[in-house]
Amino acid sequence: MAEQAGAGNGGAAITVNLNGGADSLTVQQTLAGTTTTVNAGIGNDTISISPNGNVDGIAGLLIVNGDANSDTLNVDDKDEAGPETGYLTRNRIWGFGLPGSNAATNGISYNGIETVNLRLGQRADTVNVLNADASVLTTIETGPGASANTVNVGSTAPATDGDLNSIAGKLVITGQSSADTVNLYDKDTDSAESGFVTSNRVWGFDMPGSDEINGGITYTGIEALNLELGTRADTVNVRTTNSGTTTNARRRKSRAGHDGAVV
Repeated sequence: MAEQAGAGNGGAAITVNLNGGADSLTVQQTLAGTTTTVNAGIGNDTISISPNGNVDGIAGLLIVNGDANSDTLNVDDKDEAGPETGYLTRNRIWGFGLPGSNAATNGISYNGIETVNLRLGQRADTVNVLNADASVLTTIETGPGASANTVNVGSTAPATDGDLNSIAGKLVITGQSSADTVNLYDKDTDSAESGFVTSNRVWGFDMPGSDEINGGITYTGIEALNLELGTRADTVNVRTTNSGTTTNARRRKSRAGHDGAVV
């Protein structure tokens, strides 16, 4: 049901209420200057943004409220018109060609969503993950082909001085091209930390609730994994590595000039 859908040149508020049942809704475009709100209601609902297309037509702010039960938000941005950069947080997605979007304006806002899937195309993309909600499973698919894709994870990404303390939900990164890089930045200096690296998982480093199975970061199909640490005393436990992945763990030198050995 759409409400208050006036003002054909923008400025109106459009609300879609899905109410009860397991519903599926596709959003192809939104109008610039208009806030479009989707309320999923009761039931396990799926809201898909531009499936197999791109988000360039999401010109006005889109708000997705999951409400009750288990809800999924799918965001596809699979155009191939040059490299793009985007941002993902616990409740926001911007960049990726979303017109006029930034951390506070336009783009996509979401709440009460249990699963977020960001699916990219064959171009070269940079995805900056600043934080993740404890109740949300977030998956990033880099897209097929040979383009060089980069996923930066850290509280200030793409800056390199952030930390992983706000990666509270499980983050899954699926590399699909032949040149995917994941950079993890954990450079806070509060106290010594311990973390674990395996051939497909990273946990610890103060990522809330993370262990060998829960939370943290899961990765597959990645050609390079870079763990960048700060000047504090860290313990990195490398249990296994992947034959197709170059794994680097680096510690920034302290002011006293101590070496940067980690592993």
